[in-house]
Amino acid sequence: MNLIKMFLSLLKSTYFNFKVFSFRTAIKLPVIVSYNTKLYNLHAGTIAFECHPSFGMIKYGWSEGSKGLSGEKERSKWSVDEKSRVIFKGRADFSNGISIRCDNGGTIVFGNNFVCNSNCFFASNNCIEFGNNVLIGWHTNIRDVDGHSIFEMNDQEVNVTNQPREVIIGNNVWIAAYVDILKGVYIPDECVVAYRACVTGKFSEEHCIIGGFPAKVIKRNIKWGR
Repeated sequence: MNLIKMFLSLLKSTYFNFKVFSFRTAIKLPVIVSYNTKLYNLHAGTIAFECHPSFGMIKYGWSEGSKGLSGEKERSKWSVDEKSRVIFKGRADFSNGISIRCDNGGTIVFGNNFVCNSNCFFASNNCIEFGNNVLIGWHTNIRDVDGHSIFEMNDQEVNVTNQPREVIIGNNVWIAAYVDILKGVYIPDECVVAYRACVTGKFSEEHCIIGGFPAKVIKRNIKWGR
């Protein structure tokens, strides 16, 4: 990254931190934001730390090493409304092209040592929670809400199945590229979600590979390493 981009990133990071945090936290610049990140909704008190914040603990839209591996390079986006929260329990590294959107009181919790590759999308109207040591491949979508209302043909009441439902991802989970994780999903500790899986339900077994469309357990008694 050249000096101009670094300077612009420093300016945007300073604006981001002082907009969201108290002065005591903002002065530490715990969130480093890439110069080309689009900031749609930025409100005081919408980010919280369940750890001691330090300089550069959260990197958003910075990792350019993925370019060429994950396809096109997109701009990162951030939109968290006043009723919503993003909570960090430790370090988190978001590559380029990440979109975080929280509406209507939605919450996203990121555990310590969270790493996310390029062009991923997170949307919450309820709660998405990641454990520690979660690794996510590029072009993955995780959401706890459908995005639009769904009605019965002869009834103007919203179908109850359309309501947001929390998504829980355990500790030491690897989610591969091009994965879709939809509302109501539970993935236990020490699991791998295979390439292009579509996960729609709750799983109970640890040390498994989950894959397919819709996803199911395809291998048991596994371990994985970075």
